Amino acid sequence: MRNERPNSLIPFQGGHLPTWPEDAAIDLFNTKPTIGAIGFSDSARYLEPLRELLEEAAADRGRTQPIAGGAFAVEDILSWDSDALEVADARAWKLVTSMLGSNVRTEAAQAILVPPQRELPLRPHAVGTASVVMLVAGDGLELRHHNLQMDPVRPPLRFAAGGMLAHPSTMRPCVTDNTSGEPVWLLCWDYRPRGGG
Repeated sequence: MRNERPNSLIPFQGGHLPTWPEDAAIDLFNTKPTIGAIGFSDSARYLEPLRELLEEAAADRGRTQPIAGGAFAVEDILSWDSDALEVADARAWKLVTSMLGSNVRTEAAQAILVPPQRELPLRPHAVGTASVVMLVAGDGLELRHHNLQMDPVRPPLRFAAGGMLAHPSTMRPCVTDNTSGEPVWLLCWDYRPRGGG
């Protein structure tokens, strides 16, 4: 999947969506470390196809990997043929390059499912520079640092499904206790400098 694109139109369900809508604005709501949040006014158009895609992947146990806390990961999502995922991937790329510059490349991308009554604890940090997490469905997302003396960072109150957070790769998305009765779905991307090992 090609995500290294300028601001352009992405084919979507017989029409097009912009990589970066005109009303999109990054909220640098946390400065130490720098974390940016963004929501897209048209995200409802691709959230349902994304949820359906992720539910289909989760139903195939051959594609999921259990991780701590009762959560599951689905790797290599950028190989999937999905215009909804293409939109999400392009917007994650635009978010991280708007904050860091274009001299980064995608290292990995995965989907994470946190079932009801389960959690997504702190995992080893990615090798890279920055990461983006998108909340596809559910609630309870926060970012935790491997320096456990640092407080967790929660998204702004208005943050909702379809929103994205760009953050240092030393922080990881967590769901400490999914008591909502609904699954939490996340899409996660990790980026590293071009030319890096």
